Amino acid sequence: MKTKIFRDLYSKYLKRLFLLTIFILALFVLCSHCWPFLLSPFCIYLIIFFLVVMAATHAIVLQADAERLSYVSEEGADAETQRKAIMDTEKKFIRRYLIATTIKLMLFLVLLVAYAFTNRDDILRFGLNFIVLYLIYSIFEVLILKKPLLK
Repeated sequence: MKTKIFRDLYSKYLKRLFLLTIFILALFVLCSHCWPFLLSPFCIYLIIFFLVVMAATHAIVLQADAERLSYVSEEGADAETQRKAIMDTEKKFIRRYLIATTIKLMLFLVLLVAYAFTNRDDILRFGLNFIVLYLIYSIFEVLILKKPLLK
């Protein structure tokens, strides 16, 4: 049951993530024709990097989220035992979310530092492109994670 929920949630997430990335790539093409001075030459690689990192880290989070969403209380268990089991699944979700976020932030930091050392003349445009993409993908991730909780 848990793996089916994971597969369903992850396939929906990947479809939405690809749609968002296609939209961002369309904006990239538009900006490259209208305002090329705003884009770093490595912006396309940055978009692909965000796509891969978001897909990988979201898989880590969804494993715990699938367990949380598939939780069924045991029959005959007292209220305290059920509450403890629910809290354990919530703690596991929070732990995985924080681990995935930490991994993601470390990867982003390594990318920014490496780029700053190799291409000092383009770091401002690259940094601005990075911030815009980070905000877009982060808002997207929060909205996706929040959606199952509302159901």
